[in-house]
Amino acid sequence: MRSSPAPSIRLRRSRHGLAGVMAILGLVGAACSSSSSSSSSSSSSSSSGPAGTTAAPASGGTPTTAAAAPSKSPIKLAVLSDESGVFSSDQKQTCAVAKAWATAENAGGGVAGHPFSVDCNDTGGDATKGSSVAATVAGNQGYAAAVLTDTAAEAAIGPVLSSAKLPTTGVMYYPTVVGKLPDIYSITTTFPAVVDEELMAPKALGLIKVGTASCAETASCSAATPLYSGAATKLGLTYIGEIKIANSAPNYTAQCLEFISKGAQYIQMGLGSDAAGRLSTDCTTQGYTGWFGASAGTVSPPLYGIPKLRLTGGLNAFPWYASAAPVVAFRNAMTAAKISQTQWANPTATGVWASLSLLAKALTNNAGNLSDPVTRSDMAAAYATVNNETLGGLLPQPITFGADGLSKPVNCFWLYQAPGDGTVTGSYTPTCDSLVAG
Repeated sequence: MRSSPAPSIRLRRSRHGLAGVMAILGLVGAACSSSSSSSSSSSSSSSSGPAGTTAAPASGGTPTTAAAAPSKSPIKLAVLSDESGVFSSDQKQTCAVAKAWATAENAGGGVAGHPFSVDCNDTGGDATKGSSVAATVAGNQGYAAAVLTDTAAEAAIGPVLSSAKLPTTGVMYYPTVVGKLPDIYSITTTFPAVVDEELMAPKALGLIKVGTASCAETASCSAATPLYSGAATKLGLTYIGEIKIANSAPNYTAQCLEFISKGAQYIQMGLGSDAAGRLSTDCTTQGYTGWFGASAGTVSPPLYGIPKLRLTGGLNAFPWYASAAPVVAFRNAMTAAKISQTQWANPTATGVWASLSLLAKALTNNAGNLSDPVTRSDMAAAYATVNNETLGGLLPQPITFGADGLSKPVNCFWLYQAPGDGTVTGSYTPTCDSLVAG
């Protein structure tokens, strides 16, 4: 059973304020990226808990004393994430989180004697580059599965991985990929619930006039705009329209004044966390007194750590601030891996963790049928056994995969509020999309 309202975790701020947070974010992310090539490969070490200690796999299960070191061939995973594009500040933690997960899983004995190894690849938030990187990964039959987090290039990368029958999980939502292509195993909130959550959040606060600020760099930023008006009407809200935001603009004064003149009470920011932080600061300076909206990867410490910024929206992956045991295990693993809170306190990090935890659970359930080395066919067969799985609340709804390898819609999410004091609060019990439900 899921726990009720979860406590908040306060973002630790240095005396240098937001600039210090952003610097830390950049430095930690740089450790996972490569400036000389599109791929940076490294394997997580296979390790076991030292004698006399208690080790538990990252995917859950009963802790064991001095888990035996995995002795079989490693299960090779390829991470494909945006480490250098427009939205990289919200996604480049994928590499570090995946490696921390593998370390924790291997400390618990791996799966059926197999440790996990993780290779990281930068897709750059670019369709052309991402497709090329994906083709290289897909052509390496040593990879049993892939992890994808690239909101800008997902639509181009997904078909490449799917056509190679490379089972792929991660933080995904694009409607031409999730539920449409085989071997794509998504566990985070999907379209159109990722749109509706952005309107259900202000509805819960009694806000009526809502507008959207969308990035000007990629067409995908505005893909949901046509849906906002209809969804807002169904919820009894007034949609005042979309305003484009260029990441390269020196300031957003004009855009903020336009929102204010339209009487906006809530501005949904379809932006990277960097641009979202600048927009919210500029609008507050111009006299805006309403709430801002951010969902999915935009919800990150550099944004919700801005003093007095009132933020609300939906999380497409489990809330990192919850007190439930599986979430505590996640935080402990991040601490053990020395990953900064500015990197893991966001739904991209938790989405990667939950995706990999379900991957391990599927393999564990099918342990008696695994080859050595574990193949893509083994992985697909394991995913086919997943039925009504919640991972103790780490998943937004019970997840089932069938033999067809197609993901089902994920229409649930976690509503949150960040009142501007560095904390994020919300229930561990997900909210499900009432518009999709009927």
